[in-house]
Parts: sequence; C-alpha cells; structure tokens
Amino acid sequence: MRFILDNNISYRIANALGALGEDVRALRDIMPADSSDEAILKQLGAQGWHFVTADKRIRTRVYQAVALKNANILAFFLNPFFVKNRFWGQAVWMVRHWPRFSGIAQTYARPAAFVVQQNGKMSVM
Repeated sequence: MRFILDNNISYRIANALGALGEDVRALRDIMPADSSDEAILKQLGAQGWHFVTADKRIRTRVYQAVALKNANILAFFLNPFFVKNRFWGQAVWMVRHWPRFSGIAQTYARPAAFVVQQNGKMSVM
C-alpha cells in the first residue's frame, strides 16, 4: 500500500515510516509546494497513492470535495488534535496507529474517505 503524507504532516514522519518498512512518502517529494489541492488529488489518484492529511478544507470546500471524489483515492483526514501536538507527539501517534491505516487501505475499495479521531478510530465520511 502506497501512502503520501500531506505537507501539513512532517516529512520526517514519512521518512520514519519508510524506515520501518512502509511505502510512505512526503508529498513534497513528489509534487511542487505550490501545487493546488485539485492537482495533487488528481495526480495521487492517477498514481494509486493513498493520502493522509490534516487539511479539513479539502473535505469542506465544494471544488476540493469534488476533486477528492473524482480522484478515486483513499483519503484519511486527521482531526485537529494532530496539528495541535508537537512533532514528537505526532510521530508517536502516527507510528502507534499506522497499522490501522494499512488495514483500512487493504480492506476498502477506492474511492473512500475517512475521518481519523485521536483514539485512532476511523469512520467513513
């Protein structure tokens, strides 16, 4: 399962998960920083990536929500708890809950989007 972590999640967390044997990359490694969300979603869908983000605007702005649906990807939206944590809290949380991301990615067909709670529970949007 191939995952991209959005720019609002440290690339160091993507690197750490990669070092642990997961196929995870930081968005900044494959797309320019000034890319629109629509372009990002389209490319991720075309390349078969799963997307993890803390950007709730993607699911609330109409044109971005449409782009998300059309991208045919599996997306995970971390609730605000994630960005409120400091780096080490984020890293520990992500490593602890990563098996759920992988499990969902193996179980659900695309397209699908999930809201991720602080306790790791994931619910379909």
